[in-house]
Amino acid sequence: MTTLSGYRLRGWFFLIVYLALLMVAFWRAGGLEGPVSGVGKTSSSLSSIRRTPEDGAIAVLDIQGLIALSGGGFGSSGDADGVLRRLRDLRDNKEVKAVILRINSPGGTVASVQEIHDAVIRLQATGKKVVASFQDVAASGGYYIAAPADRIVANPGSIVGSIGVVFHLMNYEDLAKKVGVRSDVIKSGTMKDMGSPFRPLSDKERRVFEGLVQSAYGQFLTAVSEGRNIPLGKLYALADGRVFTGEQARTEGLVDVLGGFDRAVDEAKQLAGIHSAKPRLIIDDNPFGKIIQLLKGTVAGPWGHFSRWAQPRASLEYVWE
Repeated sequence: MTTLSGYRLRGWFFLIVYLALLMVAFWRAGGLEGPVSGVGKTSSSLSSIRRTPEDGAIAVLDIQGLIALSGGGFGSSGDADGVLRRLRDLRDNKEVKAVILRINSPGGTVASVQEIHDAVIRLQATGKKVVASFQDVAASGGYYIAAPADRIVANPGSIVGSIGVVFHLMNYEDLAKKVGVRSDVIKSGTMKDMGSPFRPLSDKERRVFEGLVQSAYGQFLTAVSEGRNIPLGKLYALADGRVFTGEQARTEGLVDVLGGFDRAVDEAKQLAGIHSAKPRLIIDDNPFGKIIQLLKGTVAGPWGHFSRWAQPRASLEYVWE
């Protein structure tokens, strides 16, 4: 028993040390934001603001990695559930005059992206200004979310665009034959098992799936056209799935201003009428949420893409791959 207890204690000790080292490494890598040059900062707790409402505050909301709804609302502040929850909180906070969406995402599932897009519009309806600040990537669904922003700021080398939809379907028919697996399906209608991975896709099924993709694609075009005030005739030429650098995107009207996060803060100040030289920034500093984001980012690498493709039933996605 003593030996077993000793192993347990050592196990807990190494776990705590590992998590502490992970936090330190993440802090040094910039995951837990330090004070931004030229601006003040408060914690993510909205009740921590102590100045008068006339000063105004700028909230910073990170949208990182693949975007999807967990369904359980457990996610960190950077995933779709957490983003929606924080947008709702910010709508009700009268001291927040502007919100910066700090985006570094290749996109995600159609429904989750659209929910965040609509939540951004509802936030603007309260009179708050929204600035999108692109980091490495703001593609497909990452760009969809930014489309209604009052101002979009991107680094010259940010990857921007990829306006389009993908729907992956896998077929295991040949593999199943090799290992001696057969699928017998009893269904209520001819299309009930459409997209089955154990048989070829029929022409009728392909037309149905193509209709789904085109419908979601039209919704994407409408969101960008309305948000960016770009005529559909011009947008079609930009919306074949290609990506642009931030510099190219500004030329095409997909981006307003070139610059980094500090420039986004300046734009938010101007739009919201904040005159303070050092505006207060409300930045999410939830360490647990940051660790979850880090782990999700690891899973969302090549293995994450494979796991999505390997699913028997895919989902419509606004994703740049």
